[in-house]
Amino acid sequence: MYVTPRTLLSVIRLSISSAKFRMSPQVEMVDVDEALRLHAVARAAVDEAMGTSTNRNPFGTVLNTRVDQRDVLKAKVLEKAKEILQNKGG
Repeated sequence: MYVTPRTLLSVIRLSISSAKFRMSPQVEMVDVDEALRLHAVARAAVDEAMGTSTNRNPFGTVLNTRVDQRDVLKAKVLEKAKEILQNKGG
C-alpha cells in the first residue's frame, strides 16, 4: 500500500475537522472513516471533471487492501490527529 505524504496529511486534517464538526475534543475512528470517505468522493469528482478513468479506486489502493492494512492506516491517522489536537490544545 502506498499513500503520499500529502494525501495522508489531508486525511489527518479532514479527521480533525470531522471531530470539530461533531464538537468533540477528541478524534475517533468514525472521524477517520469520514475523512477517507470524503477524500474518495472528492477524488472521484476530480477524476470525473477531468474526464479521466473512474474505474480505479478513488483512494488509490488503500480501500482495496487487506482489512488489517486498512486498520493500520486508520489507526495511524487517528493517532496522529489526536497528537496534533493535543499539541494545539484542541
